[in-house]
Order: sequence, then C-alpha cells, then structure tokens
Amino acid sequence: MIGNQTIFYLSPITSLKQPAILCEKMKNTNKKQEDYLNPSSPFRFSLILAVSIFLAEALVMGMIHFALPQKLSPLALLLLDSTLLLFLVLPPLYLFSFRPILTYAKRVKEEEGKLMESESRASAIMQSANDAIITANSSGKIVFWNQAAKNMFGYAEEEILGKPLTMLIPERHREAHEIGLERAASGGEFHLVGKTVEVEGMRKNGSKFPLSLSLSSWLLREERFFSAILQDISERKERENALKKTNEQLKATLDKLGQAQELLVRSEKLASLGTLSAGVAHEILNPLNIINGLVQMMKRKTPAPEDLKKNLEEIMRQVSRTAKITDNLRAFARKREGEVKPVDLHALFENTLTLLEHHLNLENIQVEKLYNKDLPLIKADEDQLSQVFLNLLNNAKDAMQGGARNAIILQTKVLKDEIEIRFSDTGPGIPKEFLGKIFDPFFTTKVPGKGTGLGLSITNTIIENHEGTLRVESAEGKGTTFVITLPVGAVTSKQ
Repeated sequence: MIGNQTIFYLSPITSLKQPAILCEKMKNTNKKQEDYLNPSSPFRFSLILAVSIFLAEALVMGMIHFALPQKLSPLALLLLDSTLLLFLVLPPLYLFSFRPILTYAKRVKEEEGKLMESESRASAIMQSANDAIITANSSGKIVFWNQAAKNMFGYAEEEILGKPLTMLIPERHREAHEIGLERAASGGEFHLVGKTVEVEGMRKNGSKFPLSLSLSSWLLREERFFSAILQDISERKERENALKKTNEQLKATLDKLGQAQELLVRSEKLASLGTLSAGVAHEILNPLNIINGLVQMMKRKTPAPEDLKKNLEEIMRQVSRTAKITDNLRAFARKREGEVKPVDLHALFENTLTLLEHHLNLENIQVEKLYNKDLPLIKADEDQLSQVFLNLLNNAKDAMQGGARNAIILQTKVLKDEIEIRFSDTGPGIPKEFLGKIFDPFFTTKVPGKGTGLGLSITNTIIENHEGTLRVESAEGKGTTFVITLPVGAVTSKQ
C-alpha cells in the first residue's frame, strides 16, 4: 500500500524499468523520422535538388533544340529528354533521398528487433523469478503479473490484468491504500519507496497471509508506475511464533527451576533447623521434667485449696503440651505419624483461647464464636491441631494492633463429609502480591524479630497431613479469613 499505513504491494526492481527505456529509444527513433520534414534536413535538400535538376534539364533541352540545324522529331526529343533526365536525376536522388530512406528503414527494423528481444528477455526474467512481481499504474490498475504472483495469489494473468490492486488487499486496509495511492499519484510523498515492510495480502479464495513488500516508483511518458517484489513469509512467521512459544516455555521452565532452587535452599534451612531443634529440645525438656516433678510433689502434700489444685493441673497439662510441641519441633525435619484420636474442635478452641485470653484482653480484641451445634468429632492429632489454631489466632492478633475495631470470628460449618473452620479478623488485610507467598517457609510480613516465617508453612503442612485443605481469603482494608476443611472420618457426632 501507499500511505501512512503499510498495507501493501510494490517494490524496487531495476529490470522493470527496461521496457520504459526501450520505449524512450523508439521515441528517439521516431524523432529522427520527423527530422526529415525539417527544412534543413537531407530529405528537404533532396527535394530542392530534384527541382533544380528538372529546371537544368529543361534548359539543356532548349539549348539542344535551338542549336541543332535540323529539327528533331517529337519522338526523338522525348527519348533524348528521358535519357537526359535519367542521367541527371537518378544519381542525386539515390544519393540524397533513396539511400537515406533505405538506411533509415534498415535502422528502424534493427531497433524494433532489439526492442522485441529486450522485452522478451525482461519478461522471461520476471516470469521466472521466485518472488511475485507486480506492476500497477497511477490509477492502481495492475499492468504486469508474473507466474510467481499467480502461484501466490491464485489469479491467472488474464483474470487480474487491468483489475485494481484492492483485489489483493484485505477489506480493512483498502481505504488507507486508496488514500495513499491518490496522494502518491498527485506527487505526494511515497512512504514505502526504498523500504522493505511486512504487510498482509489476500488470496483469490479470501484467505489472508503475511507478506514482505519492497516498493519502487518510476515515470514513463509522464505517467507514474509502481513496481513490487512480494515474498510469502507465512512459514517464517510460523517459525518465529514457534520460537517465541519455545522461549516462553523456556522462561517458564527457568522460573520453575529458580523456584526449585529456592525450595532446595529452604529445605536445607529446614534440615539445619531440625538439627538445631534436636539440641534445643533436649535443653528444654530437662527443665520441663523438673517443673513436672515439683508440681507432682506439691499435689501429694497437704490438701491444697481447690483453685490451687486447678492451677497445678493446668500447669501439668501445659508442661505436657510443651513437651509434645518440643518433640514435634525436634521431629520437624522428618516425617512423623501423630497420635490420631477423636477430637472435639469446639473444646480445642476453648483450650487454645485460654492460653491467649490474657493477651487478647490487654489488646482489647473480642472473640466472636459462630459454632455449629451439630459439629461432629473428627479423627486428628489434637496437639498438632492445637498448634494450628494457636498459629492462626496469633497471626490474627498481631494483624489487628492499632485497629479501630479488633475482633476475631471463629466459625464452624458442616459440609457433607467435611467440616469447615473459618478464622476471620478485622485487620488491614494482606496485599495482593503477597497472597501467593504466605505459605512459603521463611516468608513473613512482620517486623524483624516478630516472626520467623514458619508458622503458616507448618500450619499448612499439618492440615495437609490430616488430608485437609487450607486457603486464604483477603483484600486490603477488609480483613483476612483462613479457611480450613477437614474430613469427618469414621467418628460419630457428639451425643
């Protein structure tokens, strides 16, 4: 196209100008023929010479007629006159008229032969070209169409010659092409001349395909013509698209490799943590055993007040729980089967909330309980679920510091063979860019020293070990909800 929008068709080929050059030669030859009509031309000189000879012949005949003593007969005079005329006229006529005319005719015949030979050669070259070659005039009508163009577009030469270029241009590009052609025909700027651009063509069957276009423009007898070389780049585009797709797949693979490397680093950290926790657990268990022994001694002494007994029993439970948590920490880096038994989730909630009750009251955080009264017991490791609930409650508590309304909502539901547990808070919510990372080990949004980034990772692992799921629902400014689903198992509902 010709115009601001690149649509199509025409390109530089020097051999396409050959017919124009030959036509100019014929024009020069015709000019030579016209020179004979010029008063100063040899042809004009020959005419003047012939008239002069006829006058001289008449003068000589008159002198002979008066000079002879005896008058000649009319027949003799006619023969003498004819002979004299032949001798006087034929040599100069041949030299100055017939000979140039014969020479000119011979030269014209030779030029016509050269022209036909040159045209045949140029046509053969363009017809045998592998690329489509198209020539159009200033009106956008096709005046040349080679065999490669026929193979590319599907039109035979007799079908397309004299037809507009728009037959080869998709509908959505035609208006821009026509505007550009009008501007070019009126002497405007040719944006595509001397350039190679990618455009879109349309075959006879209506199918569209990508093209590479090169364009040239030339004048012949004050009429502008456009010539083009076109290449079908469909296969190249397919290869480029395939390469692009391969690059995208390679990039995705590299991203996965980077994630795998990151997970490997985290696994090494977890392995180191497991080694470290074994030593720490040993150091913690020793004082726990001492505390446990002292509490048992206090219980065996004189009867204590009832409230003291309750406190001692609570100390015993927490010491036992701490010992189990420490043991779990020691076994963190290796797979371990927990102690599975029927668990009352509502009771477990209450026990966990008891541990945090003091902190929740200090920070003015209310706990709303939306329990399903028909919630069944489930088979689970009570200590591990207690750790899950404690982690989620601590996260909710930390997220709401400084809020106008601080509340934690605990909700339980029955979903066929599953139960759903929802931990919701009225905090600021989690930024969208962090939602996909919160379950990654060592990822945390808390200030340094406030969290290790392991809580949610451990929580997710525990839920998965219970054949459940953990997901998060959050939006900035609207709080966060962690949703746990757990299978009910074979345990019947509470009585």
